[in-house]
Amino acid sequence: MMMFRSLVNHSVISVTNPPTNPPTRLDSIGTEFDPDILKVRHEGVISALYADLPRRCTSYGLRFKWQDEHNRHMD
Repeated sequence: MMMFRSLVNHSVISVTNPPTNPPTRLDSIGTEFDPDILKVRHEGVISALYADLPRRCTSYGLRFKWQDEHNRHMD
């Protein structure tokens, strides 16, 4: 749920009605499946996914929002 809120807050996704004109390829990564788009690294999307989870476990790669969550994981 936190990841969903983060994506909405960073305008990666919207909870409003879809636009009347579908976005062009330059506007966003779109909703249609295109394998070529998956091969391109989208830094904005990656940043939005992890912006609210700054703490990362170096052993497992798990991410945490709060230091106490990270500490509990390390115990």
